[in-house]
Amino acid sequence: MVKELFHYIYCMSIPSTLFTLILVCSLWNVFASKIKKRSLWKIFNLVLFLVWIVCILYMTLFSREGKTEINLIPFRFIFEPFITGNEEFFRVGWMNILLFVPGGMWLFYGTKQHTKTKQILQIIFLMIISIFIETMQWYYQLGTVETDDVICNSLGAIVGVTSFVWAEKFIVWVAPYITNLFNYIKHKITPGE
Repeated sequence: MVKELFHYIYCMSIPSTLFTLILVCSLWNVFASKIKKRSLWKIFNLVLFLVWIVCILYMTLFSREGKTEINLIPFRFIFEPFITGNEEFFRVGWMNILLFVPGGMWLFYGTKQHTKTKQILQIIFLMIISIFIETMQWYYQLGTVETDDVICNSLGAIVGVTSFVWAEKFIVWVAPYITNLFNYIKHKITPGE
């Protein structure tokens, strides 16, 4: 089931995954602000974070076959599409960014005291997880070991850990439009007006 979900997301267009990412992070931020029982919310997010780690390890280590390739050229996912015309490199890079956004978000919401230092430590922790995965892939010869994976995973961690900042700004920007839409719908379906 996990593999099918990842495949479904991988097959989505990049704009639709970006829209989904913004929507989910924004809704998660709104939901987080409405929660009364903070300790339960933190536990819930930490459980989701642990489930995320298990899924990531399964997808990147335990579901792979024994073949290896090493690519230590940084930012290949950006330059390769322009050189070869193969846009798959860009998609792989984007998916590696998306892969770590939920982990960053759930780790952030699962901890107390959201200081800048704590955010930096969370990002470093997620980078270490990415480096660990790439090292295990190299050691056990499971798939392609890439510098880009660590770079993209780290970008995803940054997006996830800082999602509360940009999600709040997005909500403030979009709130009037949503309010107008709801008022319009309410006006259209209210009988007698």
